Formats: sequence, structure tokens, C-alpha cells
Amino acid sequence: MGQLTKNEIFALAVQRYSDTVFRAAMHNCSCTADAEDVVQDVFEKLLCYNGRFESEEHLKAWLLRVTINRCHDLTRAARQKDTELDENLPAPDQMEDGSVLDAVAALRAQLSDPSSLPADEYEMLFQTVTAMQKDLTRRRLAHKAV
Repeated sequence: MGQLTKNEIFALAVQRYSDTVFRAAMHNCSCTADAEDVVQDVFEKLLCYNGRFESEEHLKAWLLRVTINRCHDLTRAARQKDTELDENLPAPDQMEDGSVLDAVAALRAQLSDPSSLPADEYEMLFQTVTAMQKDLTRRRLAHKAV
């Protein structure tokens, strides 16, 4: 798999393993909505992953491990006690000190105008979202038919 680009690996993963990832998520999650969220998270992590895959089997194992870990994270979060938000806590001021909050705000601003992304990143994001929407629609229709 060393000769494939990151985009080609992503496309291969979506094409060959999205159903497998969804089934694993459904097996480990309490509802379809959570499973769909997990699938989206897994493929988002793949987009951000900078490591290399030795083989297609390595890619599949990585996808399934990330899927199961994400399902466990959701289960753990559901078990935690809900705590009410203290409305008296002050919101952080606008500051530009290189904090995570600044990075999130910058990313939100960049994504609010997709045309600001480089053309290849925009195209990959567009194709990914389109494929996931089609896949979700297909799964919902199949689920209703059952």
C-alpha cells in the first residue's frame, strides 16, 4: 500500500470497508444514530492519520480497532453522570494566544467558507461528504425495508 496516496487509501477504505465499519459500530453501539456517528468519526480519523499501512489487512484492522475504541468511548461517556452547567461560569474572552480555542475558531472560520480550502482538499471533502450522504440514504432505505 506504499504506492497509494492518502486520498487513494481513503477512497479504498470507504469503498471496501464502510459496510464492515458500520456493522461493527452497530454491534457495539446502542442505536443507529450512534453507529453512524462512529462511522463518520472513524473515517475522519483516517483522513487525519499520518501513519502508513503495510497492507490492506493492516488498514482493515486499523479501521476496526478505531471503530471499537470509539464505540467504547461513547459507552463510557453515556455511563458518566450528567452534571449541570454552572451558568455563572464566565465564557472565555476572545484571545489569540495559540490556544486550542483559537485553533477551533480558526478552523470553524475556514470551514464556513469551503472555497478557502485548497482545491484538492475541497474536492476530497466534497466527495467524502457526498459518498457518506449517499451511503446513509441507502442504509436508511434498507433499514426501512426490513
